[in-house]
Amino acid sequence: MLTPSIKAGLHLSLLLLLLPGCTTRGVERPDLRTLNWELHRQQLTALQAWQLNGRIAIRIDREGWSGSLSWQQYERDYQLRVTAPLGQGGFELNGGDGGVTMRTSENQILQAEDAETLLQENMGWKIPVQAFGYWVRGLPQPDAGIDTLRLDEQGRLSHLSQEGWVINYTGYLQSGGYQLPRKVLLRNGTIEVRLLVLAWGFPS
Repeated sequence: MLTPSIKAGLHLSLLLLLLPGCTTRGVERPDLRTLNWELHRQQLTALQAWQLNGRIAIRIDREGWSGSLSWQQYERDYQLRVTAPLGQGGFELNGGDGGVTMRTSENQILQAEDAETLLQENMGWKIPVQAFGYWVRGLPQPDAGIDTLRLDEQGRLSHLSQEGWVINYTGYLQSGGYQLPRKVLLRNGTIEVRLLVLAWGFPS
């Protein structure tokens, strides 16, 4: 037979279980920001055909360089065109699994296995183009480790540190049902890259 004290304890336990917001010890509520990030990440990862137009500025030590940027991506194939003021040296990159071709501002055609080699040898700076294809969309590079990752209130990337680069996202825009970066600042040692996206597009 249950004593009055035991009955009172059972009633209290039942009441606590029924109260809104109460959780069993050791079970945490899912973080809404994290859930939003997972949905956002899956949506952008599935985005395999895209293009952007914007402005890019690169600073190495005290030397600066800027121009307009046009980037078209279809799965692993891409065309990246930078148009710079006369004398600063624009270029076009066409790349994919078969290698990369660069067309210089002097209309020279150069080839290499990767874009980083062409940029280093002909522009004097090195940018991981494959990783940039993820970072400009607001995604970590999937086959590389992540040092730090922070999300904003909407569950989008606000800060990422990966492969020696520190990437900060200071603005997003809505385009085609996607939330995509508008302002991105990337740093690696003495190299600083600022990207302002003016428009995103999604070719069929």
